[in-house]
Amino acid sequence: MKILITTFLLIFLSFFSFAQKQEIDSLKNVISDFENSKNFETNLNYLDALNLLSYKYYAFSPDTMLILAKKSRKLCEQANYEIGKIEAIRNIGIYFDVEGDFPQALKYFQEAMPLAQKIDYKKGIGRLYNNIALIYEMEGKYDLVLENHFKSLKIKEEIGDKEGIAASLNNIASIYNSQANYAQALTHYFKSLGICQEIGDKKGIATALNNIAIIYKIQGNYPEALEYYFKSLKIDEQIENKQGIAATLIGIAIVYYDQDKYTESLENQFKSLKINEEIGNKQGIAANWTDIANVYKEQGEYKIALENLFKSLKIKEEMGNKQGINISLNHIADIYELQEKHDLALDYYSQSLTISLNLGDQSLISSNKNGLARVYFSLKNYAKALSYAQEGLHLARKIGEKETIKNISHTLSKIYAATDKYKEAFFYYQEFKTLSDSLYNQNTDEKIIKLQAEYKYDKKLAAMQIEQTKKDLETEKELQKNTFIRNGFIVGFLAMSIIVFIIFRNLQKQKKAKELLQDRNNEILQKNDEIIETNEELKQANDKIHEAFKIVHEKNEEITASINYALRIQNAILPTSTQIQQYFPESFVLYKPKDIVSGDFYWFTEKGNHKIIAVVDCTGHGVSGAFMTIIGNNILNQIVNDYEVYSPEKILNLMPLLLKKHLSNSNGIVKDGMDISIISISETPNGILKLEYAGAMNPLYYVQNQVFKEIKADKMPIGEMNHKENFEYQKHEILLENPITFYLCSDGFQDQFGGVKNKKFMVSSLKKLLFEISEKPMEEQGEILENTLNHWISEGKETQVDDVVILGIRINLK
Repeated sequence: MKILITTFLLIFLSFFSFAQKQEIDSLKNVISDFENSKNFETNLNYLDALNLLSYKYYAFSPDTMLILAKKSRKLCEQANYEIGKIEAIRNIGIYFDVEGDFPQALKYFQEAMPLAQKIDYKKGIGRLYNNIALIYEMEGKYDLVLENHFKSLKIKEEIGDKEGIAASLNNIASIYNSQANYAQALTHYFKSLGICQEIGDKKGIATALNNIAIIYKIQGNYPEALEYYFKSLKIDEQIENKQGIAATLIGIAIVYYDQDKYTESLENQFKSLKINEEIGNKQGIAANWTDIANVYKEQGEYKIALENLFKSLKIKEEMGNKQGINISLNHIADIYELQEKHDLALDYYSQSLTISLNLGDQSLISSNKNGLARVYFSLKNYAKALSYAQEGLHLARKIGEKETIKNISHTLSKIYAATDKYKEAFFYYQEFKTLSDSLYNQNTDEKIIKLQAEYKYDKKLAAMQIEQTKKDLETEKELQKNTFIRNGFIVGFLAMSIIVFIIFRNLQKQKKAKELLQDRNNEILQKNDEIIETNEELKQANDKIHEAFKIVHEKNEEITASINYALRIQNAILPTSTQIQQYFPESFVLYKPKDIVSGDFYWFTEKGNHKIIAVVDCTGHGVSGAFMTIIGNNILNQIVNDYEVYSPEKILNLMPLLLKKHLSNSNGIVKDGMDISIISISETPNGILKLEYAGAMNPLYYVQNQVFKEIKADKMPIGEMNHKENFEYQKHEILLENPITFYLCSDGFQDQFGGVKNKKFMVSSLKKLLFEISEKPMEEQGEILENTLNHWISEGKETQVDDVVILGIRINLK
């Protein structure tokens, strides 16, 4: 919808000549020279220059334009200069067009047309057809718009007016754009661009580039859209085309808006608004207020958004701009829908749909129908919601508008989920996600920059680490070398001491012991060589052991770091105790993974009147179990937050389908699964709290009126090979008219080995323990359970055998 505003603004801008101030100064000098001569009032060159100056002033001072046009008309009539008179009348019409007085503008254009036809002034006839087409466009009369544009194009082709041909092609393309005929729109825009490049018409090039960007944006091709917008902006800045700059900034702002970059979007919108206010461009100002309102809407600032939308609507109503009025009505309906003011939302969506049908605006028709579908969905009128959504989707597919297809698919997934048609809900949700990922992934510039920066940093860090490792190795080698030299010196010194001692002792027996001494010396030298050789072998073996230990140590650190990182990810998806205690002040969570990461997890969300809590025991533990917890968490978020399914048994019935999609192998067999207990607490219309429970293998324990009770789970796990395809989980309800303390558990506590006899703790012992501590403060209960488990494990000299989760909540009904 936002793009249509920009498109309309660009159609408006594309017709006019975007001259530089330098041209105005030059024309003023020429006119001044004429006015210093005699009989200048009847000089046709002077009158042509006066008309051209009048026309050039439209972008800078419309009032000056009108004064000069009226002066020129009077002088041309006195001089019987028909062409000059026609151009002067056309300039007066353009003035009223710029001011938004379309009936008055049309009156002057139609006055000039027969005068131009009478003298066969083809250039003027072509221009007037163009002007008239733009007025009919403001009134939504598209058949007359195209008729007049093609008449204009034909005449311009006859006289070889390439600049005029480019302008007509651009305007025809813009009409095809508004009719969602994007292929024809792009064809004509590129034709216009080619001619403008051929004749060196920078203003025309900028306009064509801008409008091509609009089509790519509508089709969700954000990188191409930004590329063409920035090309256009560069040219507009070179020729100081303020209106072109303002329009291009709006386009850039909208692309940032669609990518949720609201700061960048507002920054560009306010720049554009400032320029439009400087030049008095009412069309542009109205577009700015609308798009600024959209940003505030996304930021939850509904009051400010509505104020801006009504500002925009007022300008469009003053100008009689039906298309613009229609867009504003649609955006106002969006805000009322978000504020849950359903009657007002229906009223404004219906008003917008009526105008869209009259204008034949297929894009807005599909968007209006999606809006009506969403409101009727909120009112639980699923039949009407489905009808509007299907009609809107059919039209959106026909015109190929991806953004609208994505939005309506999301609406349909919610409708089908609410009516228990989970396969259809899943189909449309997958389409929604696929389109969302497609549209999002097309804009990767920031990600690439970020990844490149991270890559360079990691590369630099790795190089530093390698360099440090080399230094460490060299230091270690130097130390080993010094140690070897020292040890060799000691060995040598001892050997020599022995030799000297022997020589001294046997000095008197030298002659007799000479041979013996020589033999002993040779033996010592041989032994010394053996010692050196053995020492070298030991050193090499020690080096290998050290290297192997280092590798094992590094791998262990890498694995541990990866698992610790996985722990951070897993902790990030778990609700904190503070989050749960915000809604349930009396509560505790005992969460003890067997390894660093866990195969069990707990989950909580608050949606409207419903507070939904689950404890889930996934297949496996450690890293493999942790993967399953992330999948399980995503599935619960998808069902509750995206499908808006809040009833526990419906959530469980939908989980196997989604789990199968995540985990199916080539044979479609799901070997992994999960056990789960899930409850929803909500308030009934008569103000009584109601607890709804459903379970797959995991029961619900609760204490009420000092009686311990158990609601058994259905004996069917989620997603494993033995899961029956058409099995339906059962819902159990408890009206909370008395205080209640309830517990959701995985099976890790009861299955833990330990104690004096080194046996399992058992379910019966867990139930007994829960009942015994149920009257104590909830925080103390959590501590007792943890201490009991630790003592049980240590007493049996065991290690923890499984992940443990117990979540306890007390509701006092005060």
